[in-house]
Amino acid sequence: MSSRARRYIPSSVVSGERDLSLKSKLAAALEAAGYYTRLDVKLAAEARANKGRSRPMELTDIDVLALAFGADLAPNIVVGDCTTRGRISPTARGFWLSGVLTFFGADRAYLVLSQDPDLHERQSMARLGIEALSDSGLDRWLERLPNVQSPEDRLQRHVETEASFTSLSRELDELVEYRKYGFWQAEPNQSLLQLIRVVRSHAPALDQAHPHHRVLFLDLCLLLSLSLLRFSHAVFHVVPNDLPDAARSFLFGGSRSLRYREQLLERMKELLTERPASGAQMGEFALDPDYWPALLDLITRLARRPNESRRLPLEFAALLKTVTGDETPTMSRKLAWDVGRFLVRAARLPAGFELPFKIQPEVEQPALLQSSR
Repeated sequence: MSSRARRYIPSSVVSGERDLSLKSKLAAALEAAGYYTRLDVKLAAEARANKGRSRPMELTDIDVLALAFGADLAPNIVVGDCTTRGRISPTARGFWLSGVLTFFGADRAYLVLSQDPDLHERQSMARLGIEALSDSGLDRWLERLPNVQSPEDRLQRHVETEASFTSLSRELDELVEYRKYGFWQAEPNQSLLQLIRVVRSHAPALDQAHPHHRVLFLDLCLLLSLSLLRFSHAVFHVVPNDLPDAARSFLFGGSRSLRYREQLLERMKELLTERPASGAQMGEFALDPDYWPALLDLITRLARRPNESRRLPLEFAALLKTVTGDETPTMSRKLAWDVGRFLVRAARLPAGFELPFKIQPEVEQPALLQSSR
C-alpha cells in the first residue's frame, strides 16, 4: 500500500483490516469483467433508539459487492467475502456467506482465503453457489484479465472517497448514514423515493462549491442510477401504451399496494369534503411525487438505450475519480448527466450542482427534463 493511501486510512484500519488487499484484488478482477464494485457495504435493519427515532442496526457487512446489468437491464449481483484468518473454517464461512447471498438477493458469491481450500471444502461451497479461491488463485485470475486496474489504486480510491465524508458537518450526518446503511436496506422502488426525499431535506446544507459535498452528490447519483436501472428493467418488456401504469405499479410496490394507496387517498379527500379542515386544500394530497413526469421520462430513456444505460454506475465511478465532466461525452456519459440533472431538480438542490453535467449542444435531452424547471 502506498504511503499516500495509508495517510487516508485510520490507524485502526491499517492495523486491524488485514483483508483490505484481498478485497481490492477481488474488486479489481470484477471491475475488469465489467462490474461496478463497492467495498464494505453495510447490511442493517431498522431499530428504535430510546427517544423513538429509528436508527440502523448493523447486521453484517459485505466485503465486496459487484453489480452489472444485462441486455434488458436485469441486475446481476455478486458478493465477495475475504479473510486472512487461518483459524476460520472455510466451510463454516461458506455457509455464513450463503446466508448473505440469499439475504441480499445475489446471484453468486466468492470466498477468498489466504490458503487454498481443499477439494472437499471447494465442492461443499460450490453446492452453495460459492466459488472458493485463495490469494494466489486470485492473483492468477488477475493475470488472465486485460486492462485490470491496479488493486492498490482501487483501494486508494475507496479510502479517499470514504475519508472525504469524515470531515462533513453534522447537518449532513443523516445523508451520509443513508448512503452507508439506508439505501441498502430498502427495495429498489423504496430506495429511489427515499433517496430523493433525504437529499431534498438536506438541500439547504449542501454547498456545490465544497469539493466533499460534490463527491457526496456524485456518490448519491451513483446509488440513484442503481435504483433507476432496476426500475427500467421492471418495465423493459412492457408495451409502450402500458408503460405509465406499469411504472406507477412498480414505484408503489405492486398493483395491490398502488390500489390500496389510491383508495386511501380517495377516502381522505372524501373526509375533507365532508369536514373541511382549516387551511387544508385538496391539492396538498397527491399520490405521485411532483417529479413523476420527469422520472417516467428518464426511465423510458434508459430502457430505450440499454447498451449505454447499463454503464451508468461505471460512468459515475469514473466521475468520482475526477469530479469533472469536461471530457468528450459518450452516450453513456450523457445519460449520466441526465441522472445528475434529474436528482438536482427532483431534490431541489442548488443549480450549481448541475455544473459537472453542463448541457452541450449535442446532448439529446428528454423534453420533460428540459421543461422541469
